[in-house]
Amino acid sequence: MENQYKTEEVLFILVNLLKRDGNYSKGSLFFYLLPIDWDNKDVIHQLLMLSKELGLRFKNFYFDGSFFEVAFPKANERIRKLVHDKPQTEYSKLQKRILENKFSLADIEKEHWESIDPLFYGHSVSPDSLLEAVVFDVEFPGNSRAKLKKYLKDYIQHFIDDSLTSSKRNIYTFQRHKEILLVILKKLQVNYGNEFVIKSSEFDNDAFLFIHSLLAFEKLNHINLKSIKICEEHWTKNKKGYYEAQISLQPVILEELNRVEVTPSPKIQTDKKKPTTIALYLNIVGDLWKEPKNKYCYQMGEKSDRHKIVRYLASNNGYQPTATISSALEGKSEQSIRTEIGKIRNNIRRLLKIPGNKVIEGRKESGYRINPAYKIFIKNHVSL
Repeated sequence: MENQYKTEEVLFILVNLLKRDGNYSKGSLFFYLLPIDWDNKDVIHQLLMLSKELGLRFKNFYFDGSFFEVAFPKANERIRKLVHDKPQTEYSKLQKRILENKFSLADIEKEHWESIDPLFYGHSVSPDSLLEAVVFDVEFPGNSRAKLKKYLKDYIQHFIDDSLTSSKRNIYTFQRHKEILLVILKKLQVNYGNEFVIKSSEFDNDAFLFIHSLLAFEKLNHINLKSIKICEEHWTKNKKGYYEAQISLQPVILEELNRVEVTPSPKIQTDKKKPTTIALYLNIVGDLWKEPKNKYCYQMGEKSDRHKIVRYLASNNGYQPTATISSALEGKSEQSIRTEIGKIRNNIRRLLKIPGNKVIEGRKESGYRINPAYKIFIKNHVSL
């Protein structure tokens, strides 16, 4: 295999392809294969690249139209209008096949190229591709699983041999990675024994290659890597994303750990700082975002009811009865208010990467409010 440095995110996908059973349909592709700060389109891009080299096979293609409508309302409206107004164009026909769940792998590949190169069809389109709501099953026909294992094994050997090509993240030798990892393993062993969960957040230096190092230790028979995933708190408690792995120590490493010295207090320190208010921003055209805006932005639309709801809650302290919100929206039904708030929450979770049900809190008989842990700053201009 080539010795070109691969990112931690790519390794995350490779590991989980091997450790899972290959069935990722109906949305589970997000849960098992989606690395930190990647979206579904990025994962599909990586799988397409791997399929060419390793012979992976895909089947049971599925487009979740309801999810796409909620998460990408503007793109959904634009695409459906295009399909309706210009049904004879090649691009419209492709979008229609995906929307109607009548698409193939060839269609996924066409949409993939369109999403990374808008001029593929000779015109510029929205970067929000229908691939964001496409999932499928991954199969390993013939010896493709063995190929993937060898692919990963050869790459990790380059890492151990310090023969990977240079990159901004690949600055430590393997020996230095080993020294750092052994200290953390020793601390965890003192507290939990020979089987535990290790977190990438326990390593202070961003240059440390967490997944690379775990795979190297597994290859050297130092540990058994049972699973690796993104921490649940990243999605439920708005904490910074990190990887966590379930591992067990192998006998060969125990003697080496006995020689590692740890501080008198072996427990890993946790962050006890008081929680700070999280800043969100809302402008006059209905953009709700956190910084950086080019990465975390929910475009609700200037005249949309969702914009009006968020603006009303942001402008009024405390719980606002649903009936009061209804009056502010010129009599829109209370049930519609509840439905819209549910969609707003989903979009906040998807696009801003924070729990929407924590941003907009609801209480029976009291109504809805913006959680005091979040501050929405209203800007009376359009921010680029």
